[in-house]
Amino acid sequence: MKSFSIALLAGLVTLAGAVHAGTQVTHRNSEEATQLVALDVSLGEQLLNQTGIDGLLFHYPQMVKSGVRQRIERTGASSQVADSFGTLIDRSFKPDLLTRHVSASLESQFSEAELKTLLDWYGSELGQRIVSAEMTSVSRGEYESLEQVMERLQVQYRGSEREKLFPAFDRATYATQMMVDNATSVQVSMAAALTRLVKGPGMPTFEELRDIIEARKLSLRGPVGQKVYLNYLYTYQDVSNSDLERYIRFARSELGERFFSVLNTAVYEVLNDQAEQLSRPAYAESGRS
Repeated sequence: MKSFSIALLAGLVTLAGAVHAGTQVTHRNSEEATQLVALDVSLGEQLLNQTGIDGLLFHYPQMVKSGVRQRIERTGASSQVADSFGTLIDRSFKPDLLTRHVSASLESQFSEAELKTLLDWYGSELGQRIVSAEMTSVSRGEYESLEQVMERLQVQYRGSEREKLFPAFDRATYATQMMVDNATSVQVSMAAALTRLVKGPGMPTFEELRDIIEARKLSLRGPVGQKVYLNYLYTYQDVSNSDLERYIRFARSELGERFFSVLNTAVYEVLNDQAEQLSRPAYAESGRS
C-alpha cells in the first residue's frame, strides 16, 4: 500500500513544508496480527493494522505540527507561538478517532468476506513483502540524502520496464490522487490552526482559506506526479518487476480498486472533518457562524 504511504508520509510532509525526522512506522508481523484476532479487534481495524495505515494515522498530527512549526519559524516568531499551535493540534487531532473513522468506513462498504479476503492478501507472502517495503522507516540521515538517491534511481531506471510499469501502478493505486488529496488535508489543517489562534478583522475565515487551498489542487498534479514516481522508484527498488506486476493486478481487481478508492475517500474525509472542527472555536469566539 505504498501508494498510500507515499501520499501520507513522504509526499504529504514535503508538500506541506514539514520534515519527516525518521519517524518509526513499521507494519505488524503475523504474530501481532494473530493477537489482534484473539482480542476480538474489528476486521476494519485488523486491516488497517496489517497494512500499517493505523501507524501512519497515528503520526499524522506530528506531520501537521512539523509543518506549522517550520512555517512559523520562517516568520521569525518565537518558539512559544509554535508551541501553542502544537498544543492545539494535539488536543484536536486524536489518532484513535482517525483510525476508528476509517475502520468504520471500510466495515460499512465491504462485507465480512471481502474484508477477510483483503486481510488474506496483505497477510500473504507477497502482501507482506509489499507492506515491508512500504513501511520500512527512513532515518534522518537517509532523508537528507534522499533527493540524490532518487535522482540516481531516475537515471538508472530511465527507459526500463520499471519506468513503464509506473502509469499502470499510478492508475491502479490512485497514488497521485491520494498524494494531492492528503497534501491538501495537511494544508487545510494548518489553515484551521491559523484561524483558531491568529485573530483580527483582516484575517480570512477558515472557509476562505480552505477554498483557496482546494482551488490549487489541480495545479499540484504535475509536481506531485513526479514526486510519486520518484518515491515509487525508491520504495520498490528491492521488489521484483514480477511481484510489482502482481501487486498492480491486485490493485486493478474489483476488490482492490474499491479498497484503494474507499480508503482514500475515508482518510480524506476524516482529516478534513477534524480540520473543520479545529477551526470552529475561532468562529464562535469571533462571532462568525
